[in-house]
Amino acid sequence: MRKLVLMELDRVGLVALLLLTAVGLLMAFAAVTGFYYPWHDSSRPPVGSPEELVVVLLVATVVVPLISTVLGWLQTDYDRRWNLTAYVSTRATTRGRMLAARLIVGGLIIVASIALMVLAVAAMFHAFPRLLPVDATILVAIFVTMLAAALPAYAAGLVMGWSQIGRLRILVLLGLLLVILLAVLMMGSRPRAWITLAVLAVAMIGWLHHRYVHQPL
Repeated sequence: MRKLVLMELDRVGLVALLLLTAVGLLMAFAAVTGFYYPWHDSSRPPVGSPEELVVVLLVATVVVPLISTVLGWLQTDYDRRWNLTAYVSTRATTRGRMLAARLIVGGLIIVASIALMVLAVAAMFHAFPRLLPVDATILVAIFVTMLAAALPAYAAGLVMGWSQIGRLRILVLLGLLLVILLAVLMMGSRPRAWITLAVLAVAMIGWLHHRYVHQPL
């Protein structure tokens, strides 16, 4: 399993770098606009969470799931086009291990990206001390919602990559996925929305596992 994970990580390293770069740029923008300029240009001491930071994190709540979809699509589309699964193994058990390796790598990349944002926000608040304690409830809710939205988006990308559909249909499905995510997120950053997204992700991964393991050679 370790070798399969390392092979998969090497294959999708470019997408992982893209996701981490996007996260870095978003957090750099948040640091400049939400922390440095407003606080240094105003004589009034900062109170509460900067609005600019919250806006950037809300944008990331859409950007991270979309890039996660691309990551999942690339993982399974490359496999399907080059028939790697049939080439490497003819046993369903080994196919399951290969799919598990892909899920582990994809999940680690997504979690690492969000963890990077959490560390960046913590560093910002440490670098710019506040006179009043920060209510981190809204920030925690945004990060949890971001992860909950990224997982079904990633699973949808895996399904789209494994299905033989054209690019136009992929764009349509991406649009529908975005609409679904936004509709669920409008429910608010609450457990009901998180559970709905988690069930959606599990359902798509279960369908993909069935198709993946029973794919004819």
